[in-house]
Amino acid sequence: MDGNKFAQGAMTGLFMMAYIAIFYRIAKFSGPTWGTVIFLGSLMASPFVAWKLWEFWGEVFE
Repeated sequence: MDGNKFAQGAMTGLFMMAYIAIFYRIAKFSGPTWGTVIFLGSLMASPFVAWKLWEFWGEVFE
């Protein structure tokens, strides 16, 4: 495994943790009903977001 792939994976993971943490905070303050909707929506969107981040960091570390 080369350094670029490792850096790409590390940055993607870091940004995904921040993404989930931000939506968790928003969901917590939105109350149980909207909070659940927002959090589940963000989790369903997370594979797409992770894929886009992976592509972005792939270009950065090329």
